[in-house]
Amino acid sequence: MATEAPKDKTERVDVIRRLMLSNKWVTGQTARVLARKWGVSVSVVQDASAEASRQICMSVEDKVEMKAKIWGMLETAAYGAMSETSGFKRAKALEGIATLMLKITGIDRETRDDRENPKQASENLDRELDRLAKPGRSG
Repeated sequence: MATEAPKDKTERVDVIRRLMLSNKWVTGQTARVLARKWGVSVSVVQDASAEASRQICMSVEDKVEMKAKIWGMLETAAYGAMSETSGFKRAKALEGIATLMLKITGIDRETRDDRENPKQASENLDRELDRLAKPGRSG
C-alpha cells in the first residue's frame, strides 16, 4: 500500500509529529526519505519537522508538573515495595514499578538499528506511514 503524500504543511507536520512521538523519526535521515517519498524538497520537510518538534515541546512543557507528581508517586510506591517482607512480592512490585517507569520514559520501545541499516529504516518508515494513515489511528 503506497501512502499518499500530505497535501499541505499542516498535514506534513501532523505526520512528522506522529512519527516523532512513536519514536520513528531519525534526525538527519527521515527528512531526506520523506522528501523523496512526498516529492518535495528536504527543506520543506525540515521546516515541517521543526514545527512538529515545537508542538511536541509545548505539549511536554504543559505536562512537567504532572510528570513530577507521577514520579513522586512511583518513588513512594517503590519505597513501599522495599518494605514488603516477602522477597517474591517485593521483587514483583519493583518489577511492575520499573516497567511503568520504562513505559513512561519511552525506554521500553524496541531498539532500532535504523542508523546502521538505511534500507531497513526506509522499510520501517513505509510500514509506520501506512499504519498512521489507517483511519482511526492518531499515533
